[in-house]
Amino acid sequence: MEHFSKISYIIPILQSQDYEVVPVWGRIRKLSGEDFFFSETLATGSTIPHCLMLKKVTLPVLVEASEFDPAIHSKDNFTSSIHSYENTPPHLITLFELSSPGVCSHPSTAHGGLLSTILDEAMAHTLAAHFSTDPEKIDDVRRTLLTSKLEVAFKRPVRAPGILIVKSWCVAYNGRRHWMKAQAVQIEPVNGQPQGQEEVKLEASGLWIKTSSKL
Repeated sequence: MEHFSKISYIIPILQSQDYEVVPVWGRIRKLSGEDFFFSETLATGSTIPHCLMLKKVTLPVLVEASEFDPAIHSKDNFTSSIHSYENTPPHLITLFELSSPGVCSHPSTAHGGLLSTILDEAMAHTLAAHFSTDPEKIDDVRRTLLTSKLEVAFKRPVRAPGILIVKSWCVAYNGRRHWMKAQAVQIEPVNGQPQGQEEVKLEASGLWIKTSSKL
């Protein structure tokens, strides 16, 4: 938290009474090798050296949706439903510091595959938070949640080095299926001022399946 607290446009997020800092469970090193990709490979000085997660203090109660709910299955669902959530407080906000050139494909531009991984991870943590935030139980919960479908829309290049702010929501569920949304933004300077305006860089829609037992 100390690292991000030095960034002026991040301070209002950290000071919000609506959110609390929670562990980024996927970044915690485990002797079993679980989560190695995110806790080790993507946790170096040349990849993603710093990561911080904030959970909404009071998460909304999820209401089971109809299997044929058009809000889930309509052809326009990907873009329209994400945009409808822009005015809804995110269930989780995750901050990622991206290093260069370690995460880059094109010069000073983060790799799309890496960005897809980041959004997948953020949405998975968001869903897990709806089941439990108990540190002693969260790993068992996370092992029961599997990505079934992930769709990413790339809007604009993501600058690296830079800070990526990922907002994520659990949209609906039906039985063991859970529909998720995420939006990643960066703050773009305006007239040379670092406290610029938010610019949407990419959006994601995903389907998670909750298994009956941990793997």
